[in-house]
Amino acid sequence: NGTAKKMNSAIDKSHRIAKLEIIHDTFAMWQQLQRGNRVDKSTNRPVPNTLDSALEPSKEARIVTTATRPFRIEHVNGAWTKLCGYEADESIGKTLSILQGPDTEKDQVQHIVRDAEHG
Repeated sequence: NGTAKKMNSAIDKSHRIAKLEIIHDTFAMWQQLQRGNRVDKSTNRPVPNTLDSALEPSKEARIVTTATRPFRIEHVNGAWTKLCGYEADESIGKTLSILQGPDTEKDQVQHIVRDAEHG
């Protein structure tokens, strides 16, 4: 996957690459570089881009869910429980719908779920 959108190559008679053309998504590549640096340039804070780094102690509210629907909660940190009012044992195994109420904008939730499913 990555950021490559199209790749063309030509091999010469000695089986070496004579021509290589790669067309890529520059913005996606920039995002991957930002994640690789593990620093959010807008806040200058580390970006958790692995499970290990997401599980590190943090004052920021963090939640880890399964990667596919229904996105069940697997881990929450203390900052998240303080922010949301749900203890870890009340959250683990549930979905983020526990945070939804009558004023939740369902179309926004669907948009976020679509984005999560497509990376």
